[in-house]
Amino acid sequence: MNAVEAKSLSKVYRLYPNPRQLLVEYLTFRRRRTHAEFWALKDITFSVPRGGVFGLIGDNGAGKSTLLRVLAGATQPTSGTLVVESPSASLIDLGTGFKPDFTGRDNVRLNCALLGFNARQTEEALQDIVAFSELGKFIDYPLQTYSSGMIMRLGFAVAASVPSRVIFIDEVIAVGDNYFQHKCIDRLSALQRDGRTIVFATHNLHAVKTMCHQVMWLKSGVCEALGPAEDVVARYSDYTRARDGCAAEEQHAVTHQSRHVSVLGVRVVGADGREAAEFETGQRVAVEVDFRADAPVVDPAFGVAIHRNDGVYCFGPNTAWDKVLYGEYCGDYRLSITYPALPLLAGSYLVSVGIFDREHVVPYVYHDRMYGFAVRTSRPEYGMVLIEHEWGIRKL
Repeated sequence: MNAVEAKSLSKVYRLYPNPRQLLVEYLTFRRRRTHAEFWALKDITFSVPRGGVFGLIGDNGAGKSTLLRVLAGATQPTSGTLVVESPSASLIDLGTGFKPDFTGRDNVRLNCALLGFNARQTEEALQDIVAFSELGKFIDYPLQTYSSGMIMRLGFAVAASVPSRVIFIDEVIAVGDNYFQHKCIDRLSALQRDGRTIVFATHNLHAVKTMCHQVMWLKSGVCEALGPAEDVVARYSDYTRARDGCAAEEQHAVTHQSRHVSVLGVRVVGADGREAAEFETGQRVAVEVDFRADAPVVDPAFGVAIHRNDGVYCFGPNTAWDKVLYGEYCGDYRLSITYPALPLLAGSYLVSVGIFDREHVVPYVYHDRMYGFAVRTSRPEYGMVLIEHEWGIRKL
């Protein structure tokens, strides 16, 4: 049984250059079109089972809030079908509907009355809301004396106390300080354990991976990826690192090649010797470089470096530093560097290949970040590399 069923949801907004153009279109019964269309959502399809936690991630303006508003019934979709189990509650606009002249306590009572609570239910909810919001004496002060953070605290406390089966959340983890944010997460986790269904939008990827079973990545109103939280968050992280670090392969690839030494091919292979584009953390991986020396090259320095796709330099040894592979080379060769247990965590990576003179100063061949591979992992660690470690504790 699904609590939310969305099929081919789309939402388009009409954008007018100015109010006069809107009037022109209205007076001509829309025979004269003066607006442009903006598709905030386009063909969104997904479902959320009862008791599930569904995450929405994406850049600002990607359509997350619009989708939540459609799901919550705050706005109607232009096309598509939507079924949401009722009753549902929205934590989208915290504090909406509060009266600034009323005290916090009176605002809670007003909201409870609007939600259909009787006197007993209102007083029970009031105790929980006052305790959770931790507003102290300010609960009896007019709302106009509150800071925006205090209003959001009260709004979350009210919304999270509604006995609804489905809850829609937009950036609620940004409420208040770190302490209160943790309280919000704990309350949402308790609601989920209680069997509530949660649809959750945030920029906090750690919270998404921790709380959500399924995740959708929205990009310009379109579903870019949909699936398990670990997989979708990994893809989105790759995208943001590449974008923010300006490290797309085509932007950074630099090639240098002399007349005497050339690279014939580069492969990234697994333990079976087969080339692959994706590997697991801890897997045996090798980089193989086929090269040709048309004239004798004495004691060259061979180097292979790995960069993350945001430009972070992960590791870059060479044979001169390691004091190996001395000799004279002329003809065709296959150079290899093997990582017995690849320590890299999930992400996209780029390989650089270089062959330098014996002083490791002048390159015969240098291919900068031209060969890519990805790492996927089922491990829960965060970061770039898996560092062997041990835990211990003792009483002092």
